[in-house]
Amino acid sequence: MKRYDSIESKKNLNKIKNMYLETKLDPCFQRSGGVDRGSGWSHKNSVKYINNLLDGNVYNRILLADVEECLRHAQRIQDFVSVDYFSQIEEEGYKYVSIDGNNTSSTVDAYLNSHDKVYDSRSGNKIYFKDIKSQEHQEEILYGGSDITIDVTVLRRIGIVEMCNLFRDLNESTALNGQEHRQARWSKKSTFIREISNEERVKNLFANLTFSKPQVSFDKRTHEEMVAQLALKVHKGYSSSLHNKPLNEYYEETNDLGSARERAIKTVLYAAADMAAAVGKLSNRTDRGKGKFKSIKKGVLQALFDLIHVVTVKNKFKILDPYKFFVWFMHKDFEWKVESGKVLEKNWEEESYTRWLVRFTHHLYYTRVNNKFETAFYQDRPELEKEGVIKKLRTSADSFRFEDQLELLALQEGKTRKGEDITVMNLLQGELEADHVKSVKEGGKTEISNGELMYRQDNRSKGSKSNEPHFDFQSTEERN
Repeated sequence: MKRYDSIESKKNLNKIKNMYLETKLDPCFQRSGGVDRGSGWSHKNSVKYINNLLDGNVYNRILLADVEECLRHAQRIQDFVSVDYFSQIEEEGYKYVSIDGNNTSSTVDAYLNSHDKVYDSRSGNKIYFKDIKSQEHQEEILYGGSDITIDVTVLRRIGIVEMCNLFRDLNESTALNGQEHRQARWSKKSTFIREISNEERVKNLFANLTFSKPQVSFDKRTHEEMVAQLALKVHKGYSSSLHNKPLNEYYEETNDLGSARERAIKTVLYAAADMAAAVGKLSNRTDRGKGKFKSIKKGVLQALFDLIHVVTVKNKFKILDPYKFFVWFMHKDFEWKVESGKVLEKNWEEESYTRWLVRFTHHLYYTRVNNKFETAFYQDRPELEKEGVIKKLRTSADSFRFEDQLELLALQEGKTRKGEDITVMNLLQGELEADHVKSVKEGGKTEISNGELMYRQDNRSKGSKSNEPHFDFQSTEERN
C-alpha cells in the first residue's frame, strides 16, 4: 500500500474547478493564498501558468486529503484529535482538505470564471475564457485530452498532525516565512494564536495602528508573529528574546499556553483593539504630522502591549477611556524620542529610547522600554485615575473571607460603629458586609486590622471612601 493510501490521477480543468469548490483551505497550517483571497501567485504568474497549462507544459500536482476516508481512518486507529478535526470539516460540507497546490486550483478556477485574460492560440489575442467564441474550443479546454490535465494526488489515511508535517516538508524549497513555518503545526497554542490574531477586532488593531498595507501583512502572517511574540513574553515572564530562534524553540517545545495566560493575552489585545477603534487608522489622520498620531512601528506597538499588560494584568486596572490612554502613551513615546535625539552616539545602547525600540526583539532592549513606561505609569497613575482614564478593579484578594467576617463580629462585640446589634444570623442571611476602613482605592489592605462589619446599605452608601478607625482592633497605621 502506498503511504497514506494515496490515489494518483490526472484531472481535466472542469474536474479541478469542481474539486476546488469542495476543498477546504485550512489556515491552521496552510498559506491563506489563492486568487480569490487576493494573494498567492501574482497576476503575472497566474496568467503564465494558464498559458503553459493550455500548451500542455506544466508538471506540478495538487495534493489533497479525502475528508470522509481520513475520518474513517482516524476513527479506526482512535486518533481522536483527527476525528474531531475531520468531523468538523465534514460538517462544513467539504470533501477535501488542501495540503499543497491551492494556488494551482484557485488559478484554474479563476481562469474558467473569466477572472484573467490569457493568450488564445486560435485567435492570437488575450481573451477571457467566456469570450472564446467556439463552444468546441471551450469544451476542449474544459474536458480536453491528456495534454490539458493536472496531476492530483488524494491521501485517504493521514491525520491532522501528519498533514501539518507533510505541508512543512513539501514547502522547504518554497521558503515558507518564519511564522508560516511555526504555525504549520497542530497544538492548542498555535490554534489560539491563529484564532485570536484573526479576530476582526484584532486585525483592525494592526490595520489601524501599524500596517500600511494590511492585506499584504496579513498574508505574510505578520500579525500572528507579533501576537506570538506577546505570547512568548507573557509565557516566559518577560525573560526571553523575541527573534526567530527563541520563537521557533517556543513553538517546538510548548503546546499549550494555559487558560490564565490566554486570558492575559486576550485582555491586552482587546484593550489595544479598543484604542485602535477609538483613534481610527493613524496613517489617514490629518493631524499625523504633529508628532502625535503617526502610524507606529512594531517596537512601539509591542511597547503598548507590554504597558497594557502592566496596567491591566499586573496592577488590575481597567482602562475606561481608550482614546485618552492612547494619547498619554503616544505623548510619552514622542517625548522620549525627542530626548533620544540629544543622546550622543557612544551612549545609544544605554540611553537611547529610539535605539531600544529598533531592537525590540532583544530582551535587554524591550525590558528597558517596558521599565520606562511602567515607571511613567506609576508616576502619572493618580492623575489618570482622577481624569477617569483608568480605574482600579476589586479582586478576590480585596475581599474578606467568611472566617474573617466571623472574627470581625467577635472583635466588634456584636455591634456596628453606629451601636446597632449584629449577629451570626445577620451574617448568614447576607445582611452584613465586611468593609475596608482605609479603602482599597487608597491602598488599604485586606487585613483584620483594616476590616469592619456593617449593614449592607451602610456599606453601599459609603462607597469607596475611607473611614476613621472606630474599634480598638483597627490600626491607626492604616490611616497614615
